[in-house]
Amino acid sequence: MNDETQVYVVFGDEDYLVHSRASQLVERLAPGEAGGYAVERIEGSGEGAAEPVETLRRVLEGVRTPGLFGGRRVIWLRAADFLLTATGNDEVAQLARRLAEEIKRRLPPGVFLVVSGTRADQRSYFMRACREGGRIECLEKGSRQWEKEERARAVAMRLLADHGLRAGDEVVTELVQRTGGEAGLMHQEVMKLAAYRYGREPAVSGDDVRKLVPASREAARWEFADAAASGDTARALDILRRLLGQRHDPVGLLIGLG
Repeated sequence: MNDETQVYVVFGDEDYLVHSRASQLVERLAPGEAGGYAVERIEGSGEGAAEPVETLRRVLEGVRTPGLFGGRRVIWLRAADFLLTATGNDEVAQLARRLAEEIKRRLPPGVFLVVSGTRADQRSYFMRACREGGRIECLEKGSRQWEKEERARAVAMRLLADHGLRAGDEVVTELVQRTGGEAGLMHQEVMKLAAYRYGREPAVSGDDVRKLVPASREAARWEFADAAASGDTARALDILRRLLGQRHDPVGLLIGLG
């Protein structure tokens, strides 16, 4: 019996991370064919997207259709919050339950479903079916500052490595602080650094980061949290005064220290 996972759900609060992870899964499931007939991409929202009911009917048809000539077939439903949060008794919820039943019965051999979105309701019938018969990956940020920082540092190091670059701890920290730890922005800035270092030593310096990466509005919040966590009271108060002068929400700044 083939025990390969056929259903994957990826969700989180940063579109870049969700899209990157889902893309990796699709490429792994259909190697070298991610842009060809083996993969059917279905938009759940945004430009070119159909109504949720029509979209789910298309997904249902897709997961019931075996691959051409017995090959693999991957259906990737993107921006699928309407499915991941579907509860109740409306037509969308009913179709979500039908899709969940297909998952419980197992999809045809060689057929795979990847669903990506920004949020999910773990109580929904669809998510319960995916927990039992698939794999769920939650990429949401942690609620505590140290969790956010560790996650952002891990993303930064992975992006640097993916672009053939390396950097020390202090340089990685500066990159995270200047981008506010936002994955999509870090990706853009790492591409700039890669272009700047092209044909040269791959080690990125602090000067490189300061020269090429402008500090975002969110970066100052990270700087404040870092100063407070390290016990540098004078620096933390100086940054706090600057942030309040820029009309940052004082309650939000204090919550960010949690």
